[in-house]
Amino acid sequence: MDIGFNEIAPDFDFIPAFTCGRLILRHIDEHNFERLLLHSNQQAVRLFLGSTNDAVWEEQLRRYKAGLHSWNNTFCHFFLFKPSDTSRAIGYCGFHQIHPGHRRAELGYSLFSDEFKRQGLMTEAVQFVISFGFRHLKLIRIEAMTSPENLASKKILENNGFQLEGHLRQNYLRDGKAEDSLMYALLNEEELNLMRENI
Repeated sequence: MDIGFNEIAPDFDFIPAFTCGRLILRHIDEHNFERLLLHSNQQAVRLFLGSTNDAVWEEQLRRYKAGLHSWNNTFCHFFLFKPSDTSRAIGYCGFHQIHPGHRRAELGYSLFSDEFKRQGLMTEAVQFVISFGFRHLKLIRIEAMTSPENLASKKILENNGFQLEGHLRQNYLRDGKAEDSLMYALLNEEELNLMRENI
């Protein structure tokens, strides 16, 4: 069953909100994600998370039930909203793997509809998430992988200072097909310099 976007979501006031350029970003981590999924208004939750059909929703529940974090990594997502509609997520940007012991994380991002692409919205979100990762999570390295054919994603990363570090062969499965990935990374030079001074 598809969700009608005229539904009004309740105010999930336990989820922190940040403004960034033309976006509102709502911060989801392993603690408030569980609370969100157990909310009584499941239709509003699905809308909030961009789960516009049963298949997407079932996959999100599967990941939740399987455990979204382990002893050595966790996650930190920001769901993206336009100020004109704070009940319907238009995408997400965040870290789907954080390794606290090594102070590194993998960046991921997606817009849920083509109508929001080519407007610079994801660039704004990525800039915020990088700053959040370096300042609040104290990361020293942010990694990102993208398809060699995904020119828009490569441009976002390169415009934000990421450097290409390698070409990974057949490391990603999409619809049952193995594909290559490009590995990009961005270093927190300020934090690394402090670490070197304290050695």
